[in-house]
Amino acid sequence: MTSPMPNLASPLVEPALGVLTPAWAAWLRDVAAGAGGSGAAVWGGITGTLSAQADLQATLDAKADDGDLAAHVAAADPHTGYALDADLATKATTALLGSDYAAIAGGGVTFRSNLALFAAQIAPLSDGDILDLLSTASAVRGAAYNAGSGLTNAPPGYTTEDRIFVKGFDTNNLTVVWLRSDAAVFMNVKTAGAWYADGWRPFVGASDPMAGEFA
Repeated sequence: MTSPMPNLASPLVEPALGVLTPAWAAWLRDVAAGAGGSGAAVWGGITGTLSAQADLQATLDAKADDGDLAAHVAAADPHTGYALDADLATKATTALLGSDYAAIAGGGVTFRSNLALFAAQIAPLSDGDILDLLSTASAVRGAAYNAGSGLTNAPPGYTTEDRIFVKGFDTNNLTVVWLRSDAAVFMNVKTAGAWYADGWRPFVGASDPMAGEFA
């Protein structure tokens, strides 16, 4: 039997001893032991009607049920407005490579000609302004050429034994390295459509000790 709860106006502590009064001590001991009320509460033993709890019932009704979850999983695009895997792959690859460098189709990446390596064959360039010839779309992506006859705007002392290497982004932005037959090296750069104002710049002279490395 549970000890009766002491009157709230009664002292909680014995003034002289500094301990709980017997009445409060007995009641707190019974409460701690679970003797209060009709016994310790048992989970699931609470009775009542759920629908009578209007706010709780409304919250539960708003939750997804099994049918909602099954339809969500089966949907082709359950998160409208969110990127799908294919979208993420496209965006990531484009961000890394840039649309000017790679095309993405069928789940794969096709590199554009901007990333081409040097041409496999060394073809001659002849008869014309070499700077114009090197600015053609077929040349700037990356190629090596023999210097042919009849070229103008070439480095001084060029011969038909010279080699020309060109690499660029487009016809308005490219770098040309000219290797003369005596191992002298010249460079010319075209930026935003304009070549070096002073023309071909010597990179390694024929008398330079390094020239032998290129012979």
